Amino acid sequence: MDENLQIVYNHCIFHLDSIHAQSISKLHFEHNGGRSWIYSRSFPCPLSFEILDQPITDSMLILQIIGEISSIETVPTAEREGQDEVGNDGVHVACWVEPRSDTASRTLWGRIRQSLDGVAEATDVKLNFSQLFAVDEVTGVPRLKVVWMPSQGVSTH
Repeated sequence: MDENLQIVYNHCIFHLDSIHAQSISKLHFEHNGGRSWIYSRSFPCPLSFEILDQPITDSMLILQIIGEISSIETVPTAEREGQDEVGNDGVHVACWVEPRSDTASRTLWGRIRQSLDGVAEATDVKLNFSQLFAVDEVTGVPRLKVVWMPSQGVSTH
């Protein structure tokens, strides 16, 4: 594996339950011109890759979590919200993901609220996770909303 690619993995892929404000630095959010934001992390120094013309200074942050589609809301839903300000269709597919039933999974998921707070502390953008993270009022099971949206300029017709 290219040494720089390993650096990208080391700096940009984290398990969501392990995040806290002191573990990740140099984070920033950028609005992509549509309805979403890109969560990125700056590298300690610019990285060069054979396939790119210029060095890169940051990369998207990838947060991983292991779970299953929620038993509370089992069917992924497609929602249409019209077009955004750059003319992309407002179609996205969303579903809730929750911990598996085993103790290890539930333990790891128990730290996600604190991890999201850590993400919020590590950036200067005011974040609101109320539509992303929820705890079921009846069962107490935490859930994360997973959303897929087509790339800018990609028609869903």
